[in-house]
Amino acid sequence: MYEPDAYKGKTCSIRIYLQPDGSVNSATAKEGDAKLCKAAISAITRAKIPAAPDNETYQRVKNAALDFRL
Repeated sequence: MYEPDAYKGKTCSIRIYLQPDGSVNSATAKEGDAKLCKAAISAITRAKIPAAPDNETYQRVKNAALDFRL
């Protein structure tokens, strides 16, 4: 069961790499709380991310950093 206070005040930085169809190729924790990073990576890899509408947009988002601060 998810406990909202379990991650209160925690942070995590994750680097994601996307495929052109929007699928997540990989997600790697760069720094932060290990448990939060693990939960975030689990959510990211299950997410349904839409494909970029064109190659220019894909080039901008294919390698992105996500910061979680709870």
